[in-house]
Amino acid sequence: MKPLFSQRHKAWIFSSDKTRKNNLSFEGRLRTSISFLLAEHARSHAWESEYGGYIGYDDLGLDHMKTVMGIESFDREDVFTKARYADMRLLDLIKRGFPSDVLDSIEAYLYCVENDNKTLLQNLQNQVNNIFKIHGSHWRFVEATAMLIDSFYIAEEVVAVQIEQLENLGASGVIAEFREARNAFQMGNYKTSIQESQKSLESAIKTVVNDNRPANTSELVKKLRTSNILPGQYASFADNFFKLIGTVNAGRSQPGGAHGQGSQVVEIDSNEVELILNLTAVFNKYLSGLYLQQQQNESETTPTDSDTALNLNEWDADDLPF
Repeated sequence: MKPLFSQRHKAWIFSSDKTRKNNLSFEGRLRTSISFLLAEHARSHAWESEYGGYIGYDDLGLDHMKTVMGIESFDREDVFTKARYADMRLLDLIKRGFPSDVLDSIEAYLYCVENDNKTLLQNLQNQVNNIFKIHGSHWRFVEATAMLIDSFYIAEEVVAVQIEQLENLGASGVIAEFREARNAFQMGNYKTSIQESQKSLESAIKTVVNDNRPANTSELVKKLRTSNILPGQYASFADNFFKLIGTVNAGRSQPGGAHGQGSQVVEIDSNEVELILNLTAVFNKYLSGLYLQQQQNESETTPTDSDTALNLNEWDADDLPF
């Protein structure tokens, strides 16, 4: 049993940020299309209840929402007509409920399908995603989980986790450089953003290989290759991972302006800078996560002083070496 969208993203739902609020908004036609799709799916895959009548995934989904959220009934004001409804069903929540209700309801429905038939889930999830695409929405469902596929999703799901993990490692330098990169991007200072992204990634690698000596990215990548941080069984993955790191490194020279730009002014595409910034966040999160896991594994396998100390109460007198 996993938490629903509104439980995972309370800060998003109650944010005063207009962009976030606009992203968490669904027009009536999209809601109707989704409710029609799920209603037909529920009818097609319903089964007879031992108490009489039929049960569908919409019934199971509503029960799942009530259980996870600790709510006995969903009483809502229609977001369009402002009419008040009591004890709304799952499909009603999609058509008339809050935007977060829409995502919660779809997640709950897909979760129940996933538990019952993973093959059935993939086909239905593809249809749901296609409806969101047709209606111009950036929301998609992956493994029965709602995701906003744009830079705000990156910020919510990657950047925040990256900073939390780096704080756990005491890597304040990595965080400071990444924040400088992000602030520079928001101010339109793209060259600085690229350069600070590069510095942040280099600092992250130094942290996980435990070597703070001066070194360029190529030298740090060599140290990372020879470390035991990356999973050893995925050699091809590691090769491609290092190629992607090269994307951030290449951006530093051009268009990042680490060297002279020549006689002509080099125009910088904001999309390219945003890609480099987001790649840096992903790399930092991935590396710091692996390093934290390695530390945890080592602490679990390393005996403590109390484990290795002699407990005289457990020894027989004849066993003592004196």
